Amino acid sequence: MKAVQSYLDTSLKEIDDNEVDDPVYEYGLPSEEEAGLIGTVRNLYAPQRREVIKAPEEKQVPLEDLGMDSIPGETMTVKTPGEYGPVETDFSYAPIVRGAKSVLDYGKKLFSDKQTQEDTVEALKAAPAAAVEGGGKFLEDQMAAAMGMSAGYSSVNRPDGEVARFDPLAFTGAVAPAGIAAVSSAKAGETVLGIFGSTMGKGSRKRFDKFTEEAEKADDLEFDTPEAREEYLFQKSKGVFVDEAGDPRFEIATKDVDLLPYFKRRNLVEGASDSYEITPDPTMRSETVLADVLKFDELFNEYPALKNYIVEPLSEEDILDGTTGTFSPSTTTLKVAPQERKQFLSTLLHEVQHAVDDLEGLQSGSSTNMFTTFNSEHLGAERRNFFYFLTNKETSDSLDKYTSDELEILKSKEHKKLMPLAFSGLDFTKPMNELRDLYRPIIAKMADWEKENFNKLVQLQKESVLDSDEAYRKYRGTPGEVDARNVEKRFLNPELQLTSLPKNTADTDKLFGLVDKRGDKVSSVSETIPVFPKPERMFPEGDRPKGGKYLNPITGDDLTGTNVPSANIKINPDGRPSFTVTNQNVDSVGTIGKGNTQIKTNLFKSKAGWKWKESSVDTDNINTVISVTHKGKHYYTLETDFSKGVTLKNYPESKTEPKLRPTVQGQVKMGNRIGTISVRGVEHPVYDKVVTFAKGGLMARR
Repeated sequence: MKAVQSYLDTSLKEIDDNEVDDPVYEYGLPSEEEAGLIGTVRNLYAPQRREVIKAPEEKQVPLEDLGMDSIPGETMTVKTPGEYGPVETDFSYAPIVRGAKSVLDYGKKLFSDKQTQEDTVEALKAAPAAAVEGGGKFLEDQMAAAMGMSAGYSSVNRPDGEVARFDPLAFTGAVAPAGIAAVSSAKAGETVLGIFGSTMGKGSRKRFDKFTEEAEKADDLEFDTPEAREEYLFQKSKGVFVDEAGDPRFEIATKDVDLLPYFKRRNLVEGASDSYEITPDPTMRSETVLADVLKFDELFNEYPALKNYIVEPLSEEDILDGTTGTFSPSTTTLKVAPQERKQFLSTLLHEVQHAVDDLEGLQSGSSTNMFTTFNSEHLGAERRNFFYFLTNKETSDSLDKYTSDELEILKSKEHKKLMPLAFSGLDFTKPMNELRDLYRPIIAKMADWEKENFNKLVQLQKESVLDSDEAYRKYRGTPGEVDARNVEKRFLNPELQLTSLPKNTADTDKLFGLVDKRGDKVSSVSETIPVFPKPERMFPEGDRPKGGKYLNPITGDDLTGTNVPSANIKINPDGRPSFTVTNQNVDSVGTIGKGNTQIKTNLFKSKAGWKWKESSVDTDNINTVISVTHKGKHYYTLETDFSKGVTLKNYPESKTEPKLRPTVQGQVKMGNRIGTISVRGVEHPVYDKVVTFAKGGLMARR
């Protein structure tokens, strides 16, 4: 299991006095004016922008509610216009000048009507190959994919054997039609699945910020127990909670979940009225993906990668073994057995939860085989050997003592397994008691040496049962399995969602510290926690701690002054900072002595007076760097790793901001240079990482 590194990508916020939210602009024409191909062309050259005061909203309305003949689940997008500030004019604002990505920023929404789909196909037909990266073949693939999607498919098989999927972000502005985006027939209402997400979800920032906001308000309230506070925050934040391992999570609620109409039409089990199976679609694609099966836009928005996870039928062998579904992280494949609709959905949700946990780096499930240490082949060999000697006339003490019915039982494969099992201590109450009553007269007729060997076989079977019971207990208790079963339970009981904490509805406690039969770790409590340096000005007036505090944004714990053995501050590719530390308080960090001097860090935003001059990485979204101060010099980086720990230090008497500056005594080592920034006219290198360490400590870690 890989360790969780990022908890809250947004936990570290800018902490200078001049922080303001950056305005959001819409470039070119407002989305309400850019409909159709003519509007699109006008939009590309419109040299204007307007601040978005309130973004346009879309709502999926069932066609049947609009009085239209339709298949159940089909919807139409009804739009509410946005609110904008005054128009600002400049040639640089034109989408065609800003580039392909900006052209399509406004188009990241699903096709919602036939006209949009037809516009896309027509635009592709008319587009010159030179206008599209990849040329004519790419155009052909995209047109085939667009036409396939208008028929309800997510991909098509091209004549050359390649699979083509529609990709709007691959287009330049000159080709993109209005509102173009990858079609997903999953868009069919505001229904989502009861899945437990975490920090890798695209919307986790807003969810966790809401939790932090509610946690601050809850400080003024009284609760009978800590659990009552947890449940209050879970409900107020609309589903955010801290799980048993200390990981921040959120629940995406379930409401009217169903299979997609096209999937239901094609995958109905023959002769059944409401049962479904996964069947290949040979006409247009080589595989079925999750976005072809389920409508759960909110989950796909949180975890876009899940759209293309493969869904296949479960093998007959697995079905006969009692399995209903599986998930393979290595192939990102979910397999489901044919089942009645509600149970089919429940099973698929179980496996989707495993997939989400895998994306999050959390414990994502297990099997009894992971924990089984008993050699079942040895048991089988001993059992076959015993019954061979017992029923072979040359080795048996006497076959005449058994009736014909008893001999038939002794030679039956089924009873050979059941006889030692019945006396092994496994208790199935009445059925097992009846078997013992059946076998006792037979055992009584055995010779002493035969009884002795039978008792040895029973003991071996008992060891197998105990091992199997323990393996099953561990399998049931692995965190990913507990959560996946809980998802099923809450899906079938939607009134529990967003109201009752998930741990209150779990069918068993989660087991941590598990190791498999090879001794590898299976589950453990998270070793890192997020940190939010909350400046003084962000606290309520009259209750502002001087200089501010370092807080755990999930639990609200005050971490100010803590010495943590390791920490990491990072600017993520989307520009959001994160700050995580080891969940431990130690007596001291860093080192004193010759060559080791004080190191301070803080965030440095571009609005404070710097800009990028050049870079070897994508810095379009990066407007913040980390400033590391050492021996009077400033070093700039996108990541700082405190390999020998750091103190979460507050400097309340400092005349400058920020007053919250993680501090340690030691040395610094620069990583790779990835760019240059100009700070008020002076150029400085920017590194991918700066490591702080105690003398000799860094080498010792290698």
